[in-house]
Amino acid sequence: MASESGQGVRVVPAHLVRFLLYPRPAQLGVLSMLFVSGVAVYVLMGPYVDLTLFCSGGVIRGANVSDALSLVFLGGLVGAGVIGVAAFVSRYFLVAVLFLGAAMLGTAVALVAVDSATFTQDDRFCGIFGSGTGTSTARFDYLYGLWGVPLGVLVLAAAWALRRALRFRSNAAYDVYSA
Repeated sequence: MASESGQGVRVVPAHLVRFLLYPRPAQLGVLSMLFVSGVAVYVLMGPYVDLTLFCSGGVIRGANVSDALSLVFLGGLVGAGVIGVAAFVSRYFLVAVLFLGAAMLGTAVALVAVDSATFTQDDRFCGIFGSGTGTSTARFDYLYGLWGVPLGVLVLAAAWALRRALRFRSNAAYDVYSA
């Protein structure tokens, strides 16, 4: 359906197409950080809560897994906001924030690896009346892939942003689409 000026109707805005086809380091960083935060929320609300909801027993193995989930959830949300701000401030600041996000995510993967991606708890004090016996175990092996890919994307985005920063040598404020 054409308009009266002879131009066709745009179904998809050009900015959306440019965003999807030509992502910038800041956009990749924000999307990666929001993705890992979403994974952490899923794990915290799913398998992790299923094990720990009515249990007051001690954690036998896996305390580092819960620390990694908390780190990624909070660090991902804060990191996404800081990356968004850094994209407007300075190219070098953006590079530093992207590398810090990658370091945070690498630390979380290392925390999961320390516990062999296993969470085990004592079930003697589980349930409303405390009638549980034995142990419960959950495996979090899938976090290596779900956090490893965004870690690689963050490192590549930081390297890309560093290359652009060194090429242009400008520290002035700039448009987010030119990052």
